[in-house]
Amino acid sequence: MPLDLEGGQEQEQPRQPPLSIADLCRQKGYTGFAEALVATGWDKKLEAAGYYTVFAPTNEAFAHPKIYPGGVASTPTLSDRVAYHIVKGLIKESAVTDELIVPTLLSKRSIRFNVYGKASQGV
Repeated sequence: MPLDLEGGQEQEQPRQPPLSIADLCRQKGYTGFAEALVATGWDKKLEAAGYYTVFAPTNEAFAHPKIYPGGVASTPTLSDRVAYHIVKGLIKESAVTDELIVPTLLSKRSIRFNVYGKASQGV
């Protein structure tokens, strides 16, 4: 605990509130996804009770809607694109294995992992 130089007493430092998921994404450079979280209301939905794992895509990847579920024939909504990157429950990096498949919050869609190395940016 920090020492108060004037009175010699220890004082409690005010705690900073935790970052929102959108703020954390912005801080890590995933600004396109952060904007989409806010625009669709997913940032507020994720503040509800429970654990979620968010796999934030790079700005470059998120800018290409045709690579998302539905393919070229249909353009997914922004909300669908965000939901595709969210998994209910906590998935730790150590639990991710090659070919792991987990369902996303986008109905009937899953994420499949391909593990190529241990380089991680961890959000």
